[in-house]
Amino acid sequence: LGFKGQGEEAFSELYLARKVAEKWETEHHELVMDPKQLLVDLNKMVWHLDEPYGGGLPSWYIFEHIGRDCKVAITGTGGDELFGNYAKWVRYEDGFLNRWRLALGQFKSWKLKRLVADSRKHPHGFFYHRYLSDAAKDELVFGETSFSDIEKTEALLERMWNRAKSNFPRDATAYVDFNLQLPEEFLHMTDRFSMAHSVEARVPFLDHELVELVFTVPPEIRTRKSDPKYLLREIVRDLLPHELINAPKRGFILPLPLWTRNELKTRIKEMLSPDTLKAQGLLATSVWKKIVKPHLEGRRDYTQQVWTLFMFQMWYNSFLS
Repeated sequence: LGFKGQGEEAFSELYLARKVAEKWETEHHELVMDPKQLLVDLNKMVWHLDEPYGGGLPSWYIFEHIGRDCKVAITGTGGDELFGNYAKWVRYEDGFLNRWRLALGQFKSWKLKRLVADSRKHPHGFFYHRYLSDAAKDELVFGETSFSDIEKTEALLERMWNRAKSNFPRDATAYVDFNLQLPEEFLHMTDRFSMAHSVEARVPFLDHELVELVFTVPPEIRTRKSDPKYLLREIVRDLLPHELINAPKRGFILPLPLWTRNELKTRIKEMLSPDTLKAQGLLATSVWKKIVKPHLEGRRDYTQQVWTLFMFQMWYNSFLS
């Protein structure tokens, strides 16, 4: 599955997939996706996910196409967590403060003292989050509502990290991902989207014997800073085209930085406008001014935050409104 719209080339892997098919002489199918089709199918995706989630949406179309001819399919889910974890561990090994200083510029209204306090409570840096930190959620999501009796995200992640009891950030990061992101996000989405099209998705990377074997390999051999998937890449080097082996890591994602400011913009404005937020009474109306409006106008790139909030609104309208 890929994209052919203006500016969408960097998100498309059609060329690389074609190279693999040519090497192994397999029957090859290409799907080209556009935002108009997404708008048509989004309500169905939200319904089958059954809970708020905004990732993995391209997989819907893959399983839809597979389901026309096949009922069992092999997926690569788990390969990232097993071999490299998207290099998330690099910031823990190199010292997290450099990343933290960069993060400060994202939302200037967040209190510096609060961030410093959070960094002391959570020394592994979990106070920084790619979507919304606990500090941001207190200000923009919860507002005056108190959730002091509920464990916050950063504390949960810190506790999970400590439970790994590992001196190697690469192993501790993998432990956290295997207990949280993999089952709660990727496997959840894979199961719901595949079964929505009557496809059984098998995940050979997560065979327990393979997982146990891989984690007996020392982390400095399994992965490298310059190449997070080093060991896996070396194992399959003679099986795949060199264009794919040498390609940079990228996720299977939509061109959301482009689409949210163009074809999806009207829908996002409807779902996250100040009037909608005020009537709903869940999110602070300042979400519009501080996150959504600057993004839609191209002044800041808050793609992840805007899309996460938008998908929450889609879920809320489908199940609770």
